[in-house]
Amino acid sequence: MVGDHDAGDARYRAVIRARMRRDPGTRAWTSLKNGFTGLMLSVGNDSLIVYAPGLPVRLARWFGVDYELSASDVSLSRAHMGWLGTPLFVRDCIVLTWTDARGLTELAVRPEGGDLDRLESALVAAGAQQSKAA
Repeated sequence: MVGDHDAGDARYRAVIRARMRRDPGTRAWTSLKNGFTGLMLSVGNDSLIVYAPGLPVRLARWFGVDYELSASDVSLSRAHMGWLGTPLFVRDCIVLTWTDARGLTELAVRPEGGDLDRLESALVAAGAQQSKAA
């Protein structure tokens, strides 16, 4: 695992807003937050990392704000999401989906500035698979 997420070259890096759900059968999404430094998404040549810059990796994982994934294990789709699954405050986002030891996980991300096309291009170039809209 990477010890310093800011090291190395990345094809894409941005501050993001993120929501997660581990049970896709429910409509409830949980916001991922880091009140100290915000959250970053970094896309490398074949990986993607969601992390809290400035926090030690172990502490960030304990808080549940550090994910390091192989891009080939991730599928992506576009979605319109609102607050708590409602139409309130709807925004476009990219939903990343993968399966790990805890089961199926979905992470909805929106970069600050909202450039979803650039994020999607970087994810596909890294090896993430596009799927139908969520």
